[in-house]
Amino acid sequence: MSLEYELRIVTDWQALDILNLLSRELELEWEETRLFGPGIVLGATPETEHRQSMMMETFGFKPTLDLWFWLDSQENSQRGKQILLEASMLVLNHLSGDAVLLFNSEYTVLQRISGFLIFNQEIPLTSKDELEKFNQPFYIQPLRSLLLYDRPTTVAVDHPLYSQLQAVATAREQSPARLANEAIAFYLREIKQQDDINKPIASE
Repeated sequence: MSLEYELRIVTDWQALDILNLLSRELELEWEETRLFGPGIVLGATPETEHRQSMMMETFGFKPTLDLWFWLDSQENSQRGKQILLEASMLVLNHLSGDAVLLFNSEYTVLQRISGFLIFNQEIPLTSKDELEKFNQPFYIQPLRSLLLYDRPTTVAVDHPLYSQLQAVATAREQSPARLANEAIAFYLREIKQQDDINKPIASE
């Protein structure tokens, strides 16, 4: 029996570029268009338009590449999981785009969106001490597996704010939910722009 994981990421790299990186750095063996290691098989394919649309609707970004992993649940399972983690972190270290690692195409294992790397504490790949060895800032907290939910995610709003939201939404002939989404999206764009402005410029 195999366990299936997919790292869906935004990148200008081609599938072969990523596989060459993983083969070289992790000493994985080539077989046709796939890589093999103890307890694991992996490959990479461009994302389809249908999958991009679904990911955009769910996570807010369009991945361009699907790096997939098949892990043997019986033989060398621990080594296979370690290679999965090492490969994912290596790719995230080299590529700066938004990314999500999914288990069985549904459960969110980790996500990096707007530069923030978050591991799902409900589906731990390894210990916090092991994650710290990769020298990448990260958070560990519960992550909803959004692809499993048909209903929209809800956010609690304080009563005074909701009263104002409802008043403005009524005046603009919008639903409170639509106006709340627009306001949150605008605020997040402003924060990201401000963060980009405050980033130190690397010296040449």
